[in-house]
Amino acid sequence: MRNLIGAVALASLLLVLWRLAPGAVAAVRPGQTAALTSGLAASRTASHAAPLRVLFVGNSHTYLNDMPAMIAQLAAAAKEQRALDVVLEVAGGATLAQHFAGGRVQQQLGHVRFDFVVLQEQQQRPTFTFNPKQVEAEFFAPVRAFDVLIRAASAKTILVMTAARADGDPPNVPSDTYEAMQERSRATHTQIATEIGAASPDAVRMECFTKVLPALAVKLRG
Repeated sequence: MRNLIGAVALASLLLVLWRLAPGAVAAVRPGQTAALTSGLAASRTASHAAPLRVLFVGNSHTYLNDMPAMIAQLAAAAKEQRALDVVLEVAGGATLAQHFAGGRVQQQLGHVRFDFVVLQEQQQRPTFTFNPKQVEAEFFAPVRAFDVLIRAASAKTILVMTAARADGDPPNVPSDTYEAMQERSRATHTQIATEIGAASPDAVRMECFTKVLPALAVKLRG
């Protein structure tokens, strides 16, 4: 279920991109590290506009179950006029602070002209609201640092909120629940998204429930 929620959340980002970039997505073309399905080859040639280039930065919540391919299929089904060129910068369990320290995202931004950079934080860090200084240092600070670089590269920042753990995080929050952990994550993501002017998880969630899920249901029935 976590993987399905993650896939739908990432797919809903496409709808955010469509809203922010006119004439957005027709098909997904492989970036430097994205593995995409070969069935999209025919639709790739249909787009003559410059591709919408998106860099995804995160961990297994982004790459598990070949989510770029899922997004590619939804993008192709949209039949828009602009291709989507995806590049992944991901590692299992990685935090945004680790990505920033590693320097690979900075290299990508220096060599490729991206339209959007999607930031996905490690599952727990945004939920440590019992320690505001920790949230500030481990979540807010890396997001701000990345946003400065992203803006300098003439791209836009999008934050993706992962699903909470099924039983919450009892080792850190006694008697925690999925709902409580998810609400803490929603609150901190919304706070930093509002501060830096990025797409908020509430907007992504609304797009997901009003557009992505009905479209996915039609696709599954077909």
